[in-house]
Amino acid sequence: AEVTVVLGPTALGPNERGGLNVVDVVSAEDMAREVLSRVDAADFLIAAAAVSDYRPKATSDQKTKKSEGPETLTLVRTPDVLLEASRKVRAAPRRPLLVGFAAETSNVEAYAREKLVKKDLDWIVANDVTAPGAGFGHDTNAVVCLSRGGERQAMRGTKQEVARGIWDLLIRYAAAGVDGAGGS
Repeated sequence: AEVTVVLGPTALGPNERGGLNVVDVVSAEDMAREVLSRVDAADFLIAAAAVSDYRPKATSDQKTKKSEGPETLTLVRTPDVLLEASRKVRAAPRRPLLVGFAAETSNVEAYAREKLVKKDLDWIVANDVTAPGAGFGHDTNAVVCLSRGGERQAMRGTKQEVARGIWDLLIRYAAAGVDGAGGS
């Protein structure tokens, strides 16, 4: 497979990128621009990044000094990269298979299904980040994969095992020629 990773700031050095085509970005706006410029040619768009929903309205190149009284930080929304990509390819004759991730702390499957429908995805991988041994900061994970057609597949194991399981599931789905699955 030819894989392009649009990658936000990370500690991964050039030797740890496994020969992948990596496009480094810094902001959600950068990520949106790079993903949207490539999505039409993709067979799969797997949106696994935890992109911040907000950013500070004002930034400074210099240290902001303390002042008397309360400080106010104004936030603005960042682009919803996956939603914009989904809208861009919605009517395309050959639409990529769209996969999102939902890191949740409550009502995990309900919130994930809402996101699946809102963003017109083929699959969403729901992750209860409060579950013991799962989510951020662990080598293991437990997820539930939900499809547009109502399929549900739970997976548990090391993060590498779960990633392989998700990929195998998506390949089977695409190979079955399900409408919207990678243009098959």
